[in-house]
Amino acid sequence: MRNSGRALIVATLAVGLLGVVGGEAGATHEYIYTPTTTRFFMRNDAPGCPGTPFLSITAGSGEQSCGYVGGLPYGELSHTGAPVGSTVITYTARDGVPTYLDPTRDATGNVTVVATAQTSRMAVGQIIVVVTLKAKSDTGQTIVLGSHSSEAIVNPTNSAETSFPFTMEMNDAFDKVRLDQVTVDVDIRGWHVLTGFHRLDGQSFLDLPAYVRTAKPHG
Repeated sequence: MRNSGRALIVATLAVGLLGVVGGEAGATHEYIYTPTTTRFFMRNDAPGCPGTPFLSITAGSGEQSCGYVGGLPYGELSHTGAPVGSTVITYTARDGVPTYLDPTRDATGNVTVVATAQTSRMAVGQIIVVVTLKAKSDTGQTIVLGSHSSEAIVNPTNSAETSFPFTMEMNDAFDKVRLDQVTVDVDIRGWHVLTGFHRLDGQSFLDLPAYVRTAKPHG
């Protein structure tokens, strides 16, 4: 009886272990990763400024171009210690996530800066645009994926609208990492007047190199 009981226990354990292994095998799929590019548009869904900045895979229309009163260089003042607070605008994804990062390609995009119609003929000075790309992984880790700075000198002949394209090299260590959130920080700096307004309406965006992940068919 003791031997048969022991055999029964061993058999039960074996079945249990097979069930666990089978459960793990069922949960651990093989996946196919197909490269794609997700375009996130920088948007603002409030009628006034600063509003509620966000990222969306759908472009907006007629959205407010936010800056600072008089197009003054508050961004540069903030970085030189003036008591004006942070001027960084953070855009957080509302859709298009989660996604899987493809670091074999660069993240690219554009930020468009405009002067208001009333001041574009007089806007002048240096504009510096600093873009920082961040994400939150499925483990809750905040990852800085890259940063890019570019600048332009504007004058009354070219200040109506200025594009600041950016490119960021991705880190191979984050290959196929699931990103549950994506954010873009935009800081408009430089000594300028009557400009520095951030244009949206599909003119400012991020192109994120990503993968579409699908389960590999069995058999």
